Amino acid sequence: MFRSAFLAASVFAALLASPAYADTIVLEADQWCPYTCEAGSDKPGFMIEVAKAAFEAKGHQVVYRSVPWARALDDVRRTGTAQGAVGATDSDRSEATVFHDEPLGRSANVFVTRAGDSWTFKDLSSLNGRTLGVIKDYTYGSPVDEWIAANGGAVQAVAGDSPLELNLTKLIAGRIDVVVDDAAVIAYEAAKTGVANKLRTAGGTEPASVYIAFSKTGSGPQYAAILSAGIIGLRAGGKLAAILARYGVADWHH
Repeated sequence: MFRSAFLAASVFAALLASPAYADTIVLEADQWCPYTCEAGSDKPGFMIEVAKAAFEAKGHQVVYRSVPWARALDDVRRTGTAQGAVGATDSDRSEATVFHDEPLGRSANVFVTRAGDSWTFKDLSSLNGRTLGVIKDYTYGSPVDEWIAANGGAVQAVAGDSPLELNLTKLIAGRIDVVVDDAAVIAYEAAKTGVANKLRTAGGTEPASVYIAFSKTGSGPQYAAILSAGIIGLRAGGKLAAILARYGVADWHH
């Protein structure tokens, strides 16, 4: 009798501790290692690993797909075929998206030239006369985005699943003069492709926080809240540090 009562109480407690439902949350991003890497690999990117840990702790399943960034945003904002676009910054905020409060990284953009180039980024006027390589539909923060919009003739935008690799290839070949992207992403890509000795960092901009942009419709606001709480909990328990160590990334929280 005691055993039956204990079993019933245990089952009831487990039901209370478990979510009432379990969702499949589709996250999309292009390859922007170490933030977001190849889907299906053992290192899909630290943002993906943190999101999976946070959502799976609440009983949800995460599916990650590698797609071009413009498609990821469109799938979240318009078509609803994905619930989150991973790697968004404040410039990606829109009426169709909701962001979590706790950042999931910090991104500092740098300008990179060929190793033998002495050019240095000091301010936006120093870009005059240079051909800049960017990624289509990326945002680089204000005022870089404004300069890109006003100087379209000096800008070459690429797209696809590995756009940074293409930009660095074009830079080394002399088809463009400068590439702008996240410092950690360029370092990761350069090391992976063995071109670090052919590149030179020539200045950068102030860092910005990085997020997952969730759809404002459906369960998006709840997912944002779960992720914020999850990041804080993973940090406190040491799991966040363990994930970041796999990618050689330091915690951005101070």
